[in-house]
Amino acid sequence: MGNEAIKYSPEDIERIFKACVKERVYHKASVKSGVICEWAFTYPNGKVTADVTSAFCINPVNNDFETGCRVCDKNIKDALWKICGQYTLITGQKL
Repeated sequence: MGNEAIKYSPEDIERIFKACVKERVYHKASVKSGVICEWAFTYPNGKVTADVTSAFCINPVNNDFETGCRVCDKNIKDALWKICGQYTLITGQKL
């Protein structure tokens, strides 16, 4: 890699989300109103890592499972920025 910095765009994150984030499983949270999502990320070399994200609402009256799932997906995409940056630092390549 030369002196050019590798940059990711929101479109890159969306592409990586669709291609590399698999097996998202959403659950209604049992202790507090919200949604918990278990998800797996597959790297180009086949290595898989798992993580959990959540979305809780302040007022239980506003609890909506579908909205919670969308918030969890946004949280996953936010986490992808860090994963992509770490991958690029280690490999010198873009995901």
